[in-house]
Amino acid sequence: MRLPTLITLFLLATIAQAAPKGDDGSAPRAALLMYDKLVGPNEADKALPLYYATTTRERALAAVLANCDGALANLRKKAADKYTPEIADAMLHSLDATTAEDINAAKIEVMGDKALVTFPNSTRPTIMTKVKSEWKISVKAIAQDVQDNPRNFRKSFTRLATLVNQTADKISQGQYADPEEASKKLIEGYKALFASADQK
Repeated sequence: MRLPTLITLFLLATIAQAAPKGDDGSAPRAALLMYDKLVGPNEADKALPLYYATTTRERALAAVLANCDGALANLRKKAADKYTPEIADAMLHSLDATTAEDINAAKIEVMGDKALVTFPNSTRPTIMTKVKSEWKISVKAIAQDVQDNPRNFRKSFTRLATLVNQTADKISQGQYADPEEASKKLIEGYKALFASADQK
């Protein structure tokens, strides 16, 4: 399962100012890279503007995704500080989360105000939409994918954020013997979380 999210956020300039113009995918890519840089550890408030939501249900989902983005940024920082940036990125990949390298390698197809972003090893594209000259992730598209049980989806990602933050704290406190042990515990928790969610 791939996180619909992308760990996100960069610079305080608007996407309209920072993103190159054109229909070659450079503008959506620049938006994603901007957010990848901007969001710091547990800064869900900075991640939230990446998501385009128009209904109460979509806004609730966007808040959960932004919270998860902040937790993933926290894990990356603490794992990079304790180990290396490469190990931190590998941990994110073990959760099917997206890194800046993935954003740069993504295939992006722009069709007017819509863009399909396909990340490496992803079977389904992330849909972005252009809103007042800014490219954002369409929460409506994500909600349509999880319409069978949106509440369980939100619960699972809320629990994932908790798991990620707990792992990040243990890494920074030196509670793991090495990065392999930290990764193993993280993957075990991730699999157990979504296995139990799938059974509901």
